[in-house]
Amino acid sequence: YSERHSPLPGAFVKAQMLEEAKQDGAMFSERELGFRRFIEFVRTVPEIAIQGRSGSDILLAPVTATELLAAYASPLPRLRRDFWRAFIEFPVPNTVRLYDPAEDKILHENAGTQRQGIVINPVPRETQLQWRRTFSEEQPEAIRSDLLAALDGVGSAVFNEFSRRLRENPSVMRAWNRYLQKQITDHVEAWAAANNIREETWLAPVRGPEFFRAAGEAA
Repeated sequence: YSERHSPLPGAFVKAQMLEEAKQDGAMFSERELGFRRFIEFVRTVPEIAIQGRSGSDILLAPVTATELLAAYASPLPRLRRDFWRAFIEFPVPNTVRLYDPAEDKILHENAGTQRQGIVINPVPRETQLQWRRTFSEEQPEAIRSDLLAALDGVGSAVFNEFSRRLRENPSVMRAWNRYLQKQITDHVEAWAAANNIREETWLAPVRGPEFFRAAGEAA
């Protein structure tokens, strides 16, 4: 986990255990230890968190990384770009954000507008900072201290500095992208459910991968 910065498949972990045991002139078998399956053996180790996935291998991570582990539990849908930006970009003074179901458009209007639509409240800056803090605290020590230091700044510089330090370690940045996508998806999904908006409305058409950035972060 310290090298990958993301959860590890159970089959990979077991293969590593078999290889290391072989190098030591020994062998590993969960059955000889009284367990029918590898996952039953893993459950006896309190320092390891387990995430099951339907029709796929289990994922393992340190128990201190349960939030990041949950982001890998299932495939994440892709959001429409306009919905992503509407929720992640910080509020602009004296404006409101609306979704017009009739036109299927996100609107940015002056406060007090007579335009009808479903109000979109962007994710607050404090919440987005907490997402970064939670992610950072679940990283190995060497990375954790570096990321947390970036969050000690003020203003929008915090987000730019956090992004800069992520770019220095691509594997950490990939894990962060996954974690951020999970947080935004959950937020939009809850908003849509509360306003009776169908899932296909805010999901993007299936195509190649697309990456987004938070407001104030350098491209």
